[in-house]
Amino acid sequence: MLTGANKNYVLDLITLAEIKAHLGISGSDDDDTLEILIDEVSDDFQSHCNRHFACPGTCLCWERIDIREEDINIIQLDCYPISSVIALCQTDKVASVAYLETDYWIYEELGQIELNSGSFPKGKQIIDIGYYGGFDSEVPPRLKTAAKEEIAERFYEEDSALNREKMGDYSYTKAKRITRGSRQIFSPRVTRILDDFRNIPL
Repeated sequence: MLTGANKNYVLDLITLAEIKAHLGISGSDDDDTLEILIDEVSDDFQSHCNRHFACPGTCLCWERIDIREEDINIIQLDCYPISSVIALCQTDKVASVAYLETDYWIYEELGQIELNSGSFPKGKQIIDIGYYGGFDSEVPPRLKTAAKEEIAERFYEEDSALNREKMGDYSYTKAKRITRGSRQIFSPRVTRILDDFRNIPL
């Protein structure tokens, strides 16, 4: 898992200008609502995909992995694509070992590091990895498309889906979005797009 200041960071997958253009909105009356939806959808997508799409500033990430149940030779990182790895260390109660760049392969697009030989042994072992990763500036177009569609659906839901409330002589209803635990249930099309970006545990 990510450690330090970057662990709670969420990248906005789309800008306010982009979603307003998609919705055909020119005024500023809905800006606050749209910015909330951008944050909400970006966070929901990141949770659904079980990964960090980006980290702030220089995109320097630190992760700590506790190896207890079985030997592993591939590590799956949370924030990818990986630009570079600056540190890979294994620590136990006795000593700390730093791996050289020649000791492992980096699969940038998959967010994985694989040892050239051997494995990280199970037991009370801690693996610390420092690396640069995530979509630093350009979000993949398909991910932007999914964000546009999901934000549009939620935006129009605010106007048209009503859930009974009353203010004086005026009454209206507003439906709540269906949720499953902490994750939103997306449309089949959005789900298909997100599945291509999901971090599935090894």
